[in-house]
Amino acid sequence: MTAALVVLTACGASSTTAAAETPPNTNPKAGWVVVRNNGGGALFKVCDGSTLVYAFNSNGGLAVIANSPECS
Repeated sequence: MTAALVVLTACGASSTTAAAETPPNTNPKAGWVVVRNNGGGALFKVCDGSTLVYAFNSNGGLAVIANSPECS
């Protein structure tokens, strides 16, 4: 009986630059913001004009706040 061990390695440079890593969006006027992301689902928010829209992806729920100061 012959036993064999195979080890694979990767060659090459690995670099991370600040330009390659985009910080998460925190402004709902600029686009969708991740409020919470955990095993139970994620909560997002975004401005639609002066209305703040919250979306919960696990059940498709929506909530809106008309004339939100966060969107003005």
